[in-house]
Amino acid sequence: MTPLHEEHVALPETILGGRDATTREELLSRFRAMPANSLLVLDLETVQFMDYSWADEIIASLLKASRKAKAPRFVVVRQPSISVSESIEAAVSLHGLTCVKVDSEGKASVLGNLSPSLRQTYDMAVARGQISAQDLPDALSPSTKSNRLKELERRGLLYRVGEEVIDGGGRRFIYEPVR
Repeated sequence: MTPLHEEHVALPETILGGRDATTREELLSRFRAMPANSLLVLDLETVQFMDYSWADEIIASLLKASRKAKAPRFVVVRQPSISVSESIEAAVSLHGLTCVKVDSEGKASVLGNLSPSLRQTYDMAVARGQISAQDLPDALSPSTKSNRLKELERRGLLYRVGEEVIDGGGRRFIYEPVR
């Protein structure tokens, strides 16, 4: 399994506010130029305040670009403060998006709207390090298991790292959490 190619962007300002088309275009251009299977990490450790407008303009735009990308590319926010997390949560929720947040201890969680069943599946993937449909509860149908994993992949929360041939035919996809 190949790890994601990572590019880090440290946002040097302590206060990020308002509409910022210049930063949006710079980050979108960088994001689109990244190779397939890449992770853009926005390091927010020094950011003390981010208003909703900035989160909507920048973070939501990057997440939308991630969904539209032909090659898998992902976005993670690293070490946002509680207030910065709340601004990002509000912006991405409004657009029906989700974003991975990694705290100072390296723990990954999700910002945005996610059903309890998808959140539970993502948390299971984080705890295990890898996940396949076989790892989900037996009470779920094979199509439900597969649909959950595909939806988490579509939302930029999981990425496919491999596949195995199953006895009797078929394939099993293996995923890792984006973090």
